[in-house]
Amino acid sequence: MSEGIRYAFIPKKTRGETVTFTLTLRFGTGETLKGKRGAVELLGIMMGRGTQKLDYSAIDDEKVRLRLQASVSSTLGLLQISAKTKREFLPESVALIGDIIRSPRFEGSELEVIRRQIVTGLEQSSTDPQSLGRRSVARRLTPSPKGHVLAVQSIDEEIEMYRSVTIEEIAALHREFIGSHAGEVTAVGDFDVESFKALIKEQLDGLEVDQPYVRVDRPAHPEITGSLEAIETPDKENAVYRASLQVNLSDSDPEFAALELGNFILGGGSLSSRLGNRVRQQEGLSYGIASYTLPRSKDSRVDFTVAAITNPGKKDRLIEVINEELIRIREEGITETELKEAKAAYLQAARVRRSDDGALNQELLSSLFNERTLQHVADHEQNISDATLEAVNAAIRKYIDPERLVISVAGDFAKAQQSE
Repeated sequence: MSEGIRYAFIPKKTRGETVTFTLTLRFGTGETLKGKRGAVELLGIMMGRGTQKLDYSAIDDEKVRLRLQASVSSTLGLLQISAKTKREFLPESVALIGDIIRSPRFEGSELEVIRRQIVTGLEQSSTDPQSLGRRSVARRLTPSPKGHVLAVQSIDEEIEMYRSVTIEEIAALHREFIGSHAGEVTAVGDFDVESFKALIKEQLDGLEVDQPYVRVDRPAHPEITGSLEAIETPDKENAVYRASLQVNLSDSDPEFAALELGNFILGGGSLSSRLGNRVRQQEGLSYGIASYTLPRSKDSRVDFTVAAITNPGKKDRLIEVINEELIRIREEGITETELKEAKAAYLQAARVRRSDDGALNQELLSSLFNERTLQHVADHEQNISDATLEAVNAAIRKYIDPERLVISVAGDFAKAQQSE
């Protein structure tokens, strides 16, 4: 039976009678998935490449006939199918997705196609400043030992992982781990709730496995000290700056709303920001710069990140100016005018985001997974509205610490130095 599946729906009239929905199945533990990382990452892709009844081409033909946009993906502990179709095709679309979940084909020839694509992409990324910079920061902020399911691999290790995984390992992972014991189904659009729920249950009932699901925690590591790593990427025109830190903070806390507003003013605003105005407009040091706050609700963790693209010859000045702006916003704080404008822009962006059914469906899925209702969203936006100047400045000083930033810069710095 599918008692482990939780549901959340927003039925409403839509243009074209469209329905956007997501089905997730959660599986495994940190221990039971150890050594299966390659199979986990390839599982979703391979499931979408054919079923016992339909090969890859036939699945594509069915998608066209059913006006169905659908993707299958997998990562540690999660298999996810995201889809969009029209109301009249919903029963057949769910049946097709059920076939993909229950009876994947797992052909060795399809694995070789996917393997070549992934390995080629990884080999190309071995000299890509963006990829190398992101991986460098992630590795230093993730102190998991080699072999742990959360350990950040080198590009060579990842290539070897994909080269060594077998079709039998992927099929065994599906057979032993993929069931309806834990997961979520969300939908937004033009559909009948009870009929849709019955369609899903029909496909998931009897999908039982013995392997339990226990989420792998990803706690913050605020103890990690700041560091800087410079990575040479010969013959690359642009250089990439990336800096991150992690803090213990719940996204239900009013302090998080205050930090969100502080970040919005610093570098999160789409139209203007402190970093954008200084680094890009005034100094001409970057083609694009932004800062982000990413909450991980289950872990009461927030990641703060600054990212920029620059000319390799301007690397040192870029680092200096970003640091100056971080110090300035901590020491001087923001103004009432900046706060008022940020609140209005932030809340307007949230309203626009929810006007898109795909984004609304993702918000519904996040709320369901985190065992919340959409009241959490309303409460957060109320915290945004209520945030005071003092609270925002206090959050900036407490959580945005340039001394704790784990930084990477990647680019062709040797050539830039020669041309000076």
